[in-house]
Amino acid sequence: MEQLDSAAPAACDTPSLFDLGRVSMTATVDYRAKEHLPAQLYENSLYAQILLEAHRHGIWGDIPPEDAKPNQLALKPGEEGRIMSSYKIGDQKIWVVTEWDRSLTTLLFPEDY
Repeated sequence: MEQLDSAAPAACDTPSLFDLGRVSMTATVDYRAKEHLPAQLYENSLYAQILLEAHRHGIWGDIPPEDAKPNQLALKPGEEGRIMSSYKIGDQKIWVVTEWDRSLTTLLFPEDY
């Protein structure tokens, strides 16, 4: 898996809802991004930073309300649970998943799971 710099400054004025931990992406996500995105978005993983910012600010993307409920519960103090967002880019769905202990966030395609 490709490692990303999660220490990049937040692009949003509101505080993050949770820590991302170490950030990585599957090789498939990296390959498709390199092949299909403009160089300006691929360089420095800018496209990934955009998705990560949305994810950690509670913009879950295409997650239906009933599936967003576990995300909201996982944000409460003392609660544990994975946090998942789903974004559609063109005809491709990409997931952003933060593990229950906030040690790792991964960008992956559903078929990578």
